[in-house]
Amino acid sequence: MRARLGQLTTRFDDAGLGVGGPGPLVGLTALAVLRAVALVVIAESIAIGVTALANGTDAWRDASVLGAAAVLARAALGWASQTVAARLAIRSTERVRRGVVARALDAPGEPGGGTVVLATSGLDELDAYYRQVVPAAVSAAVVPLVIGLRILGTDWLSALITALTLPLVPLFMVLIGMHTRDRVDRATGALERLGDHLVELARGLPVLVGLGRVGEQTRALARIQDEYRERTLATLRVAFLSALALELIGTISVALVAVAIGLRLVEGQLGLEIGLAALILAPEVYAAVREVGVAFHAAQGGLGALRRARDVVREPADADWRRVGGTDAHVDALTVRYPGRDDAAASGVTAAFPAGNITALTGPSGAGKSTVLAALVGALSAEAEVQGAVRVPRGPIAYAAQAPRLVAASAAEELALTGASAGEIERMLAVLDLGSVAGRHPALLSPGERRRVAVARALLLAPGAVLVVLDEPTAHLDAAHAEQMRLEIGRLRTDAPVVLVSHEPETVALASIRIPITPPAAGAPAHAAAAAADPVAVVRFSEDPADERPAAPVVSAHRAETSGETTHSEPRAASTAGAESAREAAAEPARMPILARASLAILLGVAATGFGMALSAVSGWLIVRASEQPDLMYLLVAIVGVRFFGIGRAVARYAERLVTHDAVFRASDALRLRVWRAIAARGAASARLREGGTAVDYLVTLVHEVRDLAPRVIAPIVVGVLSVIGVVITTAFVLPELTLVVALALVIGVGLAVLVTALTDRRGAAPRLEARSAHTAALAALLRGADEVRASGLVPAALAELDRLADRSSRLARRAARAEGAGAAVAVVALVGLAVAVPSLAAPLVAAGATSAPTVAVIALLALATLDPALALVEATRLTPRLLVSWRRLSALRAPAADAAAAPDEASSTDASRGLVLSGLVLTDLAARWPGADELVFEHVSAQVDRGEWLQVSGPSGAGKSTLLTVLLGGLRPASGDVRLDGAPIEVASDDAIAGEERRQVAWCPQDALLFSSTIRANLRIARPRGHEPSDESIREVLDRVGLRRLLASMPTGLDTRVGAGGAALSGGERQRLAVARALLTDAEVVLLDEPTAHLDADGAAALISDLRRATADRIVVLVSHRAADAESGDARILLSRAAEDPSALPTTARFEPLASVR
Repeated sequence: MRARLGQLTTRFDDAGLGVGGPGPLVGLTALAVLRAVALVVIAESIAIGVTALANGTDAWRDASVLGAAAVLARAALGWASQTVAARLAIRSTERVRRGVVARALDAPGEPGGGTVVLATSGLDELDAYYRQVVPAAVSAAVVPLVIGLRILGTDWLSALITALTLPLVPLFMVLIGMHTRDRVDRATGALERLGDHLVELARGLPVLVGLGRVGEQTRALARIQDEYRERTLATLRVAFLSALALELIGTISVALVAVAIGLRLVEGQLGLEIGLAALILAPEVYAAVREVGVAFHAAQGGLGALRRARDVVREPADADWRRVGGTDAHVDALTVRYPGRDDAAASGVTAAFPAGNITALTGPSGAGKSTVLAALVGALSAEAEVQGAVRVPRGPIAYAAQAPRLVAASAAEELALTGASAGEIERMLAVLDLGSVAGRHPALLSPGERRRVAVARALLLAPGAVLVVLDEPTAHLDAAHAEQMRLEIGRLRTDAPVVLVSHEPETVALASIRIPITPPAAGAPAHAAAAAADPVAVVRFSEDPADERPAAPVVSAHRAETSGETTHSEPRAASTAGAESAREAAAEPARMPILARASLAILLGVAATGFGMALSAVSGWLIVRASEQPDLMYLLVAIVGVRFFGIGRAVARYAERLVTHDAVFRASDALRLRVWRAIAARGAASARLREGGTAVDYLVTLVHEVRDLAPRVIAPIVVGVLSVIGVVITTAFVLPELTLVVALALVIGVGLAVLVTALTDRRGAAPRLEARSAHTAALAALLRGADEVRASGLVPAALAELDRLADRSSRLARRAARAEGAGAAVAVVALVGLAVAVPSLAAPLVAAGATSAPTVAVIALLALATLDPALALVEATRLTPRLLVSWRRLSALRAPAADAAAAPDEASSTDASRGLVLSGLVLTDLAARWPGADELVFEHVSAQVDRGEWLQVSGPSGAGKSTLLTVLLGGLRPASGDVRLDGAPIEVASDDAIAGEERRQVAWCPQDALLFSSTIRANLRIARPRGHEPSDESIREVLDRVGLRRLLASMPTGLDTRVGAGGAALSGGERQRLAVARALLTDAEVVLLDEPTAHLDADGAAALISDLRRATADRIVVLVSHRAADAESGDARILLSRAAEDPSALPTTARFEPLASVR
């Protein structure tokens, strides 16, 4: 029995009916049946009441009581249906999302941007499918049957007309749906490309900012958005024809029913009560089927997302090439190749990694060391071709990657994923000097701090791991922290094999076994050393380059004890006020069409609603007046009016949908571009924005939130208010005695519904959006770090944390659903109750001859017709706080920095005593702090370098070196002092202004710079503006300079070789060299290099630095490096030191030293 129930549940899930088996569907069906019965009772009560007034009886009394009970029942049943559907949608969507994430974590390599967008905003459309399509489908199957049987029991002709015309609705729905299927798939493909581009832009933000290529990528984003909008609108033009057909079929059918009833009433062949009840019920039959069609087409994106999610989940998992078993790890004749390369990334590697030993893989950059480690942990990308054998012990692996990806919300939470005790985590944080940053978001950590956290995570996993793999555990670390890291690695107490890669002799010295890996084309396949190497004493290299080369003086600078970027940090504005004004002026012509389209959409919505309400009123008047058996000519105007208002409503609704979607897409595209510009302007200074998950949250989640909510808030509020006003005005004209009662009922009823919604959902919008954004950011970070999470066996812990965030978001969403249902229930009670009560309220007036039954019918049916716009108004009220919260977050990002300092004094970098402007790059008594922070990151930094000279910046990890580069790049305004080039302030790249392609003054090559998932040529051509791209000859020349000639020669397709996602097809050293080559191709006068030799061996690093010095003979280079060997005796130097560790580094006075004292 349990197995059959499980199979049934699976079938329901596969059929798109949601998780949980038949239970929710049975509940929705039962509620739909009861709601249909309530509709019948309400229609009967109104018909009986109006008929009683026409006949002069008091039957309206009992009908009012029965109708009031039915109104309360309908309100309660509607609330219950919404709540059940919302729970089904939330549970089903989260289950599908979790399946996509779990599958993405199971596949090797980093998931693409399309998968990230699908798992975040893409599946949000699936929520609409379960909330709207599934309940509407149930209602379409139940409501027409119940109501049809009721009509058939009293008026067979109306039932026959309904039965003959009703099948046309699903017929047109299917035909048009089949016609639009391919178009929807193409539009979905365009959406996936847009998602890929957005995620790639977010991840490559530091590169784009550093190269000054923000403008070109902004235009590329605009082109992709235009393509998506045009394809989507082309699809919608056809898809909305289905809704138009449904509206026309339903309207014409109801008109036929009304005319048939009216003619028979005139002839005395039908009673008024039966005819009026049939007229009120007939639209409900078509409405139920029409709603499922409208909901289906509106949620086609959700269906597409469901299909894509199922494709992702059901895609066969790639076979694990590793063999599991034993206690040792080894590789045998391992060869790894990537498409487009003749040389293998690793060729014929044979090595054993015995348990209980530390084994170091050595060799030059590009030899394949990290490739071997990736093969051991199962982190090779899916496109890699693997030959040979890899054997690892069965069990979890402790893994720290070369470019660590942290997935938790803070350093401490990252370590907590390991399952270690609080005491162990606290000890590890203290030992590795991470206590002060334990609560900081990983995006706010320096590269050295992130590496320490990643290695700490692996060390905490080591006691229970069967294999420990550390890829360059001391890279990006200063001497003190690197030494402490080596001590912790040396203290490892584990029987598992420990495998590490490092280019630092001190770290390699930890190993008892060293295995040289030779480049694939340099000789025979590598193999394990014949015997374990003797222990080697640790050689201590001085952190201060002055110890090695005393001829080069060091400019000391104080680094405050605590520093970092606050959550709401804002950098210096990226352009001048004039450029900002120019941008605003240029954007104005584009805004006006959007505003005009939005206004037109609202007017069309008002017209469609007005036509619908007029159709109800005229139809009711026609039926009741016909019961008085006047001459037919007195009814002709009403008969024509029924057709006119019915067709007008359908056409106006079709036009309103098209115009609304056009305006919404244009507005969201413009908003996304503005948000992207704001992110790019702040990208150099905001570590959170440089981290992909946060940028994706802004570009995807928040922009989509505003796009989806704006049309559901603005237009419904206007339409709902005008509908209420229209009914009150109409009542004042046709039945003035009831104007006050109707006005009070409508205003109080709708107002109370809005108030109930606001109170039950009070203060819920901000927490919901916060929870959703936290879930989105965590999901994006988890997918970005999929390789490490999977290899380290942290998938269960990471998914549990993601489930916790999802549960919080779902809990708040369920609470919102209850609020939505409560407000809607109040609106139903007020408006439907008013319709039921109108005959009772008008009875004395009819008896006194002050009004007539047809007029009463008009007011009653107008009250019923006001329900739909009123419910939309209540829904808009519920959504308004969410829209405001999203808009405020985006506005805060788009606003200029609040604490931007005044422009530096033009004379501040001159020698006042001589009146001379200092040439080259001049730093004068520089200090910096992150906006919103009290502490300075550093202060009293002064130096001067000319073209052809280098300025080396050194200091402990987290001392502010990258912050100094941010200031030099122009992304962060100095707290004091200034930075000038040839006497002029360094300006931020004009790409941010998007107005033109001015020459970029400063180029930045960040640590672990991203390589875009494209070709080598495309990655390098981005260094210069469009129209001035470097030639292939220039590209080959610079690749030769950075030591990549042999790599290029090994690629059959040369510069057209694809590097894979993030450069996965290249080694760490090759990626670093390619990123440096990209910076050299720029026209910048100042080149900022952040740890360019971090992943290179000593010989390769020396060669690269030598090549760089020759290539930058006419430029200024600022170098951040922990390698003492990267500096030369003629370099100017800045040493950033922590006051707590080196109090003597803080000078008692701050002044600019003459040139002779710093060189």
